[in-house]
Parts: sequence; C-alpha cells; structure tokens
Amino acid sequence: MADIFIENMMNRGEYFRFLRQMEKEDEEERRKNEFEYLQDESIKKQDDKLSVTNLDLVKDTLVSSKSHHTFDTYVSTSTSDRSSLHNVDDKVDLLPISKQKVLRYDSYLYHQRYSDDYKHCNCDYVDYPVGDNSNTKRLIVEQQRSLGKGGLIWDAGVVLADYMVMNEKEWKMTVSTDSKEEVNMTRMVELGAGTGLTGMAIAKAVDDTEVTITDLQELLPLMQRNVERNFDTSLVIENDDVSSNTDNDRGEAARDIPRCSSDKGTLELCSTDECVLYDVFDEDDIPSIKNNSSTSKIKASVLRWGVPDDYKDGPYDVIIGGDVVASLYDPRSLAKTIYDLCHDHSHVYLSLNRRLVEILLEFQDAMKDLFYVVDEIIEHGSRRRNTNVFILHAMGKR
Repeated sequence: MADIFIENMMNRGEYFRFLRQMEKEDEEERRKNEFEYLQDESIKKQDDKLSVTNLDLVKDTLVSSKSHHTFDTYVSTSTSDRSSLHNVDDKVDLLPISKQKVLRYDSYLYHQRYSDDYKHCNCDYVDYPVGDNSNTKRLIVEQQRSLGKGGLIWDAGVVLADYMVMNEKEWKMTVSTDSKEEVNMTRMVELGAGTGLTGMAIAKAVDDTEVTITDLQELLPLMQRNVERNFDTSLVIENDDVSSNTDNDRGEAARDIPRCSSDKGTLELCSTDECVLYDVFDEDDIPSIKNNSSTSKIKASVLRWGVPDDYKDGPYDVIIGGDVVASLYDPRSLAKTIYDLCHDHSHVYLSLNRRLVEILLEFQDAMKDLFYVVDEIIEHGSRRRNTNVFILHAMGKR
C-alpha cells in the first residue's frame, strides 16, 4: 500500500512539472511574438505623449454631473480619437478621477497583430462591442488581475461569444405547432465564466435566452458586478443560493488549482468617471446601455465541477465554456460535469486553445466516450483572429 502511495505521489509531481513546463513554453512564445513585432520596421513606434480626447464630452459631463470633483483634462494613452480606430495603438482611456484604464476593444479588433491573452491584463475595464456594425450593443466588463486567470478576458471567450451570436439558429430550442415554428426560452449555462463576457454577450444579442454564468465562489462577486453593470435589474435573475456555496469546498476538479487572492473589488466610481466609462454625456444615458431591449435574462451563480449539488438548476439546453481546460487538472471530471448538465437534445459549445495538448486530447477522448457527436469547428468566423482557438461542438448523450 505504501509503495502504491509513493508511486501516485511521484506521478502527481511529474504531472505538475509537465504543466509548469507547458506554461513556461507558452510565456516564451508570447515574448518571442512580441519581440518580433517590435522589430518590424514597417511599424513605427508611437510617441509616449498622452493625447487629449473627448474633451468636449468631459466638459459637458462636468456641467451635468452630481459630483463636485474637478480636474484639468481627460487623457488617453492612444494618439488617436474614437473616429480613427485604424491606428496601430489600442485605444486605452484613463478615467479622470480614479485614473483607472478602459480599453475600447473595437480599436484592438481593427489592428490585432498577434495573440496574447495577457496583452490587456492591466486594463481595469474593457468596453466590448456586441453584434455587427448595424446593431452594435456594448458590454462594460471589469477585470480583476488579483483573481488570476479567471479575472481576465481570454481570446477563446471572445471567439465563442462571436460564434454563438452569429449562429444562434444552430442552438436555439424550438417547438413546432400546426406546422409553425415557435421559439421557446432557451436555457444556457456557461462554465468557468470568469468575467462573464461570453454569457453576457449572448444575453445582450440573442432573444429568448436565459443565461446562467458560473464559476468558483471566488469569482462570483466579479461576475455579479459585471451583470449589474450591464443589465437592467428587471433582466437579472436573483441568485438565492449564494450562502450555501463556500470557498472551502471548491469541488474535486478544482482541488489542486492554486487559489486566487480574495476579490478586492473595483473602486467606486464618481458620476464623472461613470459617464466617461460608458462613453455617454449624462448619467441619465447609462440605463439605455443596460437596457437589453431583448427578452433574454441573466444570472450569476457558483457551479463546481464534480459537485452534483450545484447541478440542481439543470439540465440545460446549451452548455458553453471558453478555454475551460487551459490549466485543468482533471479533464474527465469536466467532461462528466458537462454530461450531467445535458438532456438528450442539449448542445455543447466549448472554445479551446491548442495549448497543453495532452490534457486537451484526454478531454476530447472523454467527450467522445460520453457523446455521439463531437466535432471541431475551425472556421469560427470571429472578429478575434486567433488561429490557435477552435470550437468543440458536442451533442447526443450516450
């Protein structure tokens, strides 16, 4: 018995060393790509000077603001204004009072040069456009770097959001009555939601969907703040089971994943900062951004992989997840959790990054054991161009 225990511990140590080596190689590749970009003579380095932008907006905001704060100018780290997004710089605005950074993600989409999930990790907020140019809605997504990877926006989540919005006819639940197709409310759950960007984008852009974004207890406050920041209270389903989920029991699948720092929360913004954050002239204009104008609703909740007590709201019509196996120690537990959350006609969509190949293959094998259909979608059509990201689609419980 002792020999078996020692052998298991040695195998476990070897596995952890493998994960650390893969993470190190990931970081080295990222640095190499960044170095090659900086050496490209066709791209001239921009001046470090800060440029004044949206000054008229700030002046008008100050007039109507209930805040008594004063400041000289509202500055941006970009050298171009909002009307010139083709500049090679990202448009990162600095809130005038709190000095927090806001990335205007549409500017990044115009010039995206290389893939790096940590490129914008120092931005406190991301202003993310949802939908196409003819019907663009917006999400203001807070990031919390102190929460680790879960507190940041990842390429895979952006890719999945775009795909689900563009291809809603694939997964919307419908019923036929007298040869007429009618739409039912589709129930969707997002696993490992982190900031909640993917699920929130779907709830913003797609009608008749009830979206539940989930993660560990430590990510719940961030998800709830982002939901409140982007949706009218009438569209938010209250979570009545927060107290029963504690960070002491994170589930077997997350048992060995390092714990993140406690959520520090964002600084409370004055009305002037909020107007600049939402890019509006007056506080009274903010509710119009939160008002979804669709019939979808949203909820933030705790769901621990491998803990059946957390599955009580299932089964769901659609299960989604972005990069949920990036640092996973137990891929088969995730596959079983997905299976348990499905009914016979559920769809599963997972956007995955081709890193940690052995873990990814183990996860795909586990999914093939549990579902009749497991397909890779390579041409996802997302605005975020990342050739390493693909979408895994599964359906048909065995």
